[in-house]
Amino acid sequence: IENGQTEDFAEKLWKLFEPFQAYGFNKAHAASYGMVAYFTAYMKANYPVEYMNALLTAESDDSEKVSQAVHECRRMGIKVLPPDINESGIDFTITKDESSLESKAIRFGLSAIKNVGNIAIQIILEARKTGPFMSFSDFINRVDARKVNKKVLESLIKVGAMSSFGKRTALLSSMDIIKSKLSKPKDNNGQSGLFSLEEEEKISAFVSDDSVIDNSVEDFSDEERENYERDLLGFSISAKPLNELLDPLEADITCKIFELNPEEQKDKIIKIGAVIREVRVITTKKNNSEMAFVKAEDTTGIVDLVIFPKIYQEVRNFLKDGKVTFISGKVDRREEEISFLVETIEECKAGNNHIVHIPIGTSREKLQKLKDLFGENAGDDEIVLIFDEGKKKVIPKQKVSWSDGLSLQISEILM
Repeated sequence: IENGQTEDFAEKLWKLFEPFQAYGFNKAHAASYGMVAYFTAYMKANYPVEYMNALLTAESDDSEKVSQAVHECRRMGIKVLPPDINESGIDFTITKDESSLESKAIRFGLSAIKNVGNIAIQIILEARKTGPFMSFSDFINRVDARKVNKKVLESLIKVGAMSSFGKRTALLSSMDIIKSKLSKPKDNNGQSGLFSLEEEEKISAFVSDDSVIDNSVEDFSDEERENYERDLLGFSISAKPLNELLDPLEADITCKIFELNPEEQKDKIIKIGAVIREVRVITTKKNNSEMAFVKAEDTTGIVDLVIFPKIYQEVRNFLKDGKVTFISGKVDRREEEISFLVETIEECKAGNNHIVHIPIGTSREKLQKLKDLFGENAGDDEIVLIFDEGKKKVIPKQKVSWSDGLSLQISEILM
């Protein structure tokens, strides 16, 4: 110890630090995080739409977090609406729920669409100040084609932002025809000439009817539409909610993705239900065999699956984006990232069954009312009753004719 100080002095000095360790870092941080948690919980509980809109806007650059936030909105009963050329702003915005004038919804912003840059958005919003776009032709006529070019138009159409004007396939096929009809005549100097009165009248009539668009053509399939939305938004707004796809597996899984914990679940066989989102196939150096790294998603998060060659050969035919799967394997951690080592993976094909969650403590009287209601609505659809938060699954013999009205009556009984 320098300067002739003794070991005893060093010990005394250290003891002076000990009381500070007890509160200076831990308690201060705990208090700060506690306050932040309280404020955000209060906002989410009392201003849920505003809170989730702010969260979506803050995380708009991270498609995985946007996907999780949209699932949370659906769980909370908040509608998240697709981009709309006449409704969307730059970021996520709060709007009226079209199905309920008293409720609010969240609308996707134009900046969330890939290939639609800030300049194009500014041009669109500036043109919209004079009034909403009345037709697809009206839109093309009013925006600067140099800034809102073909690539921007295709992206807007494919995510459904133009769907109020017609089918996506019809708009794509008519885009070039409309642009050519609206192209401005040139004078001898190559400058855009002024329209004659007759030309102005023809264009005015043309942009108001969209008669060139043939909406009798077949639209994209559900799978095509969802794939375009995932490519351009990072998330499919048209796809069925994950909870609807994964609920039939709830009674059989061990845990959700956010509950995966390599320390607590080491060497244990874990079962999860998830939807395939991204598949990356590689060839191993050791024996030149194919294996896959896959992103899989449930309502709580996304996890990386590792599928070794032997298993990959068995499942490669159905291992595609959007497939609902039941997976068993072991949790692993590499470089601070959690991964899931797959031992078995099965495709789960959706049937015509409907999931009804029975809250803990539901009385016999309510269960009898449910049974009577099912009898009054007999049909061909299967009901699956989930008890004890997924620990028990019951499939009644009585099948029903499912409808939104029946769903509402079930909810009212179980409230």
